[in-house]
Amino acid sequence: MELKLIEKKQNPLLERTELVFELDAKNSPTPKEEDVKKEIIQKEKISEEENPVEIKGIYPKFGTTKAIVHAYIYSSPKALEALKKKKKKKKEK
Repeated sequence: MELKLIEKKQNPLLERTELVFELDAKNSPTPKEEDVKKEIIQKEKISEEENPVEIKGIYPKFGTTKAIVHAYIYSSPKALEALKKKKKKKKEK
């Protein structure tokens, strides 16, 4: 698995860095999100506890071993928690 950085953009309002990678799986199936997450942490030389990484999506290209990966690196765990969707509680009848 090989990751090539295509775009890196700072988003100070949401306290995160938005990354776009090109992933080459080289004659293997598209890797799982956990494997891609580990590879991004190694490539960007960050700590998962201090800077949480969220994979927005892995978008494979039909007929090739390549895919586009969208990922976010947050400045702190608090920034990630503030943006997570909160589930609604079900009403009791």
